[in-house]
Amino acid sequence: MKMKVIAAVLLAAALLPQPGAAGSGKGDVLSAQKKYTDGLRYYQSGDLKKAEAEWEAAVKLDPSNEDAKAGLKSLGRAGTQTKAEAAGTVAAGYRGTAIPVGGDQLLYVKKGDRVDVLVTFDAKMEKDAKETVTATILQNVVVLNVEKPASPEAPGVIELLLNPNEAQYAALSVAQGKKVQITVRAPGDLELHPMEMASFRRLIK
Repeated sequence: MKMKVIAAVLLAAALLPQPGAAGSGKGDVLSAQKKYTDGLRYYQSGDLKKAEAEWEAAVKLDPSNEDAKAGLKSLGRAGTQTKAEAAGTVAAGYRGTAIPVGGDQLLYVKKGDRVDVLVTFDAKMEKDAKETVTATILQNVVVLNVEKPASPEAPGVIELLLNPNEAQYAALSVAQGKKVQITVRAPGDLELHPMEMASFRRLIK
């Protein structure tokens, strides 16, 4: 049965890795993206020299990596900053996006982690029936900051580094979703996967 779902969750294609330039193999593209995310961590911690080295290596591996190119451009402005000033700043072309989540989800999340974002919402089915489903709307995004509440039962806030398109979907998910869930990735896990929406109807078929 096909679901007629809001456009917010039909964005898997926007989150897939961009194809490399001619001559760049899949391994080079993935290696370049890892170099980019490593550079991003250095940038957020204020180590601009290491960030530059990682991003230059990313561009050599995959000349079409626009993320790394944007990062190198951002260093033109950040070069005059101190480490303290550069730490916590947002790379060029990206947005620092705050998402309210339950405090229990933030117990083991820290700045610099990579996470996926899931949203649970009511999908419209055939004959106007509704079903609760969960979709992964963002994958492999970097945590900029975490505001942990005093109690796990209280609400908290996580700030994520998103491109403008991702930031729009994050905002829509907060506005229309029943619950937003954060899942932490293992260190070095950069894989992006097309994800089916989860529903109990599919599970028991």
